[in-house]
Amino acid sequence: MLIACKQDKIISKAVSYKKQEIQKSKDQSVSSLSNKDFSLQIVTRFSTDTLNVIDYKEDRYSSPIITFQKLLFYNKNLLVKEHKLPLKNINKRTISGKILSATETPIYKMCLFNNSDQHFYIVHGSDYCSGSHCPEFIGIYSMKGDAIYEGFSNEKKTFLLKKVVIKNRIDLNKLSNCVNVDIYK
Repeated sequence: MLIACKQDKIISKAVSYKKQEIQKSKDQSVSSLSNKDFSLQIVTRFSTDTLNVIDYKEDRYSSPIITFQKLLFYNKNLLVKEHKLPLKNINKRTISGKILSATETPIYKMCLFNNSDQHFYIVHGSDYCSGSHCPEFIGIYSMKGDAIYEGFSNEKKTFLLKKVVIKNRIDLNKLSNCVNVDIYK
């Protein structure tokens, strides 16, 4: 019995190692969300390096490092719009001393909101931390890729978000089919 357990641990380590190799060999991830004939893809490019973290809140996000994201909107599998997000890049130091240009507020979630006559994509992201002072990004888009709203929580235009939500009857607490852009494994 003891030998079998040791053997299981060895096999488990080998499988885990192979999985890490596969993940580290990639530098791009594509996440998709569909609604009938329409779909949204978030293309995420990243470095498998590790940030030199100062704050314990950043540790979860220290590797991989997101370097670029864009949105692709499709109708019946045809690309109708490519959208460059208004995300800034900032220089971050890695543990090896290298400086990388990283996305300051990466997108990590996309959802659908459907009301009786309109459908919207909602994308959300936040800074490389998990505290209450982290700037957050929210984007609201039509199915065809038109930006209805894009903004950051630390900007003065948050009152505009309230107007957009009321005008379009969007309830941000009733989102559906959410997909995480989960590269932090």
